[in-house]
Amino acid sequence: MSPCIMTIVAASHASVAERTGTTTVEVDNRGLHPPEPAVRILLALSALATDAEPVTLMDRDSGA
Repeated sequence: MSPCIMTIVAASHASVAERTGTTTVEVDNRGLHPPEPAVRILLALSALATDAEPVTLMDRDSGA
């Protein structure tokens, strides 16, 4: 993901947290191979506070 897109994503998450008053928990799964991203997401969800919101960063494979 380019730095420009990452900045937009980070700004988007910050503005959502400010509007809703929730805490975001970021799980960075970029560069990982299956099933590791799913395992990390499930672990993060199991430890997530009730007022927190998960944010997951993933690589996208276009299949091309």
